[in-house]
Amino acid sequence: MLANYHHSPPADLPQLVSVQAQHFCDIALKDLRHKDLKSGTKLYQYALQTYLADASPLLNRIVAGIEARNYEQVRRAAHSLKSNSLLVGALQVAATASIIEHKAMAGNGLTLGLGGDLENLLNIASEEILSRLRVLPR
Repeated sequence: MLANYHHSPPADLPQLVSVQAQHFCDIALKDLRHKDLKSGTKLYQYALQTYLADASPLLNRIVAGIEARNYEQVRRAAHSLKSNSLLVGALQVAATASIIEHKAMAGNGLTLGLGGDLENLLNIASEEILSRLRVLPR
């Protein structure tokens, strides 16, 4: 099934991230946050908490897959982390996960250093998310 996968990385994603020099962008969840403020729902909070809960296990699968040279495991986990990160606005995590995903599809260029880079960016994004969760009404 991987052989039929012809999606190429978004050419402008790494450039977009470097130009903006942002780890986290609130625009991605702006509408959800606005709806929560109007209706009193907590979907914004739930989305951020779900991201935090899912990100670490995905990172662990990426690192374990790199160590085991299980490129399909790496590709799937990196794709999920990239998608989830884009949804919450963790731009640099998404860009790095995209690079890892495409290296896994190519079957080369994966190093534990990439996993470490991703972990560092994920820690920064997580702090940004936690700071937003702290200011939400309980």
